[in-house]
Amino acid sequence: MKKENIPLYIKERFSLLSKAEQNLKSIFETIHDQDDRIFCEYMDAFTIKNVPYESFKSYIKKTAAYLRNNKMSFNHDYVGLLMDNSLNWVSMFWAILMNNGKPVLLNKKLPLSVNEEIAKTLNIQYVISDIHVEDSFKKVLYFENVNKLVSEIEELEEVSNEEWEDEIVLNTTATTLNYKICIYQGKDIYNAIMNAKCVLKRSKMVKEHYEGRLKVLAFLPFYHIFGLMAAYFWFSIFGRTFVFLKDYSPETILRTVQRHKVTHVFAVPLLWNTIAKELKNKIAKLPIKDQKRANKGLKLSYKLQNIFPNYGRRVANKLLKEIQSQVFGDSIKFCISGGGSIPKETLYLINAIGYPLYNGYGSTEMGITSVELRSRPKYRVLGTVGLPLDSVTYQIDNDELLIKGTSTCSKIIYKDGKEELVNKDDWYHTGDSFKKDKHGYYYALGRNDDVYVGENGEKINPDEIENKVFLTSVVRYSFTTYNGKLSLILQLSKQNYAIRAKSIINEVKTCFESLKKQGYQIEKVYYTLDDIANKEAIKVSRRYLERLIKDNKVELKDFSTFTNLVESNKEKLDEEIINRIKKVFSDILCKNINEIGDDSDFFLELGGTSLDYMSLLLKLEQEFETVINLKEKSYSTVREFYNYLINKEN
Repeated sequence: MKKENIPLYIKERFSLLSKAEQNLKSIFETIHDQDDRIFCEYMDAFTIKNVPYESFKSYIKKTAAYLRNNKMSFNHDYVGLLMDNSLNWVSMFWAILMNNGKPVLLNKKLPLSVNEEIAKTLNIQYVISDIHVEDSFKKVLYFENVNKLVSEIEELEEVSNEEWEDEIVLNTTATTLNYKICIYQGKDIYNAIMNAKCVLKRSKMVKEHYEGRLKVLAFLPFYHIFGLMAAYFWFSIFGRTFVFLKDYSPETILRTVQRHKVTHVFAVPLLWNTIAKELKNKIAKLPIKDQKRANKGLKLSYKLQNIFPNYGRRVANKLLKEIQSQVFGDSIKFCISGGGSIPKETLYLINAIGYPLYNGYGSTEMGITSVELRSRPKYRVLGTVGLPLDSVTYQIDNDELLIKGTSTCSKIIYKDGKEELVNKDDWYHTGDSFKKDKHGYYYALGRNDDVYVGENGEKINPDEIENKVFLTSVVRYSFTTYNGKLSLILQLSKQNYAIRAKSIINEVKTCFESLKKQGYQIEKVYYTLDDIANKEAIKVSRRYLERLIKDNKVELKDFSTFTNLVESNKEKLDEEIINRIKKVFSDILCKNINEIGDDSDFFLELGGTSLDYMSLLLKLEQEFETVINLKEKSYSTVREFYNYLINKEN
């Protein structure tokens, strides 16, 4: 296959886009005028299937006909789109616009009641959904959201008389419990897409390919401004390929990235924190000799990347091949974190293993407005969100970031129904606390309405503290104000807090000492076994947590009582752990749990095979949310596994 001249192709695409009309119809035509390119890949059974842009354009026009056949012809109506990412989400998005409708990108991670309120505010008559929500909206077209071309649509003729709308609607993620509806015109989207020119100018890494292909993981929801703009629009305009997921389980994500050789991953901090947390835990559980070797490799990789960025990453691919193989493999070329603050240790770990992870900033109202794009990771780990993109201007006033520009939304509708036209020449008050360093680079410090004022009058932003903390032994944590005091709230694993007790206590102690040295005085620590955030949430919302506490849905206990809880219940907790191990033995061997003794040998007395033993290890890892390393010694009884887990976790 002839090698592509990527710089020339990028230049041609920008030239074509600059000559097109600044509306959604022209954007559609520009994107799909790339007949020889592959739009997407997905797994069908055990085979990778791909769909070219040319075929997909035809499919979209047939989808528009499908909507009309289902009596969904619109008259400048707002139309709800309540689906997960897939090629059919993209097809429905364009088909609605092509049928004179305005797609409202409903957020599936929000409670259904919030989407019902949005539908009522916008007088939405039609909703296209991949879940049965017929009782919640006026007219619902249920469409099973599968990652393949649907034969029922493919059999239709393309729609002949397109009637284009030029408006799309997104809504904020409502982490503050006060959502906004943001309306974008085609011209706004056009100006946002043109920011890709600025991104490409600032970073050569963004256009790097692997084995001649650039593939974007379609992980971020396209109903979120980050996913829609940075993932979909910025890369579809250049005919790059999107890889769709069968589901969002960690196993599927890792397997998909490696199988499809994905190059670009954009995600919220939750994914990167989870990966970093697992990496840190896996390294900590290695034999001391291997731990030292792994940490030495990370430090060397990081150091080399700061001297020779490209060479350093190539070294990382070889030096840390074993670590990369447990994550995304060696195809990753460019990553962005956005949608919230991210700890510096996460940025360090991900970049050190050879995955260039950049930090970005944006909002549903303003779009994607800045990304840190310097090639050396020493800048990325600072937590900066970079410089503003070409379409916007930044200003900091009394610690608050103000933005104005041509790629912002055109209108905002608030929860109470109040409407506000966005004047592109006026400053928009983001409500976010920011600072700028001497080189002009910006840092997001958190929300102004989250600021805690200490006894000495000093203002402290909890997000700023969270960026300096990396706890791996707890499920989630949040720094917030509780009972008038700046507090750390820990969510512990209901199943496994007992075997992690010492790790939890030591981590919290180390965390406190570190923060105190940096001048942060945390006044109280609480723990809970209840969920402190919606399970679908990308981060802990302090407002939401406050409401959960107020409604008695989260019970907080003073952390000083945690040791006593574990010690006073040690006998009971030990018995529970042993019984859980026995249950796993029982399930694998298909034996009654009463037949499993504490010291019954898995092979000699219980008749287990080597294949059964592999299944046992996998199930124990799932049950206890851990990694079992048997390099130094193997275990074959319940008691041996119990002692191993207790000692290993602490």
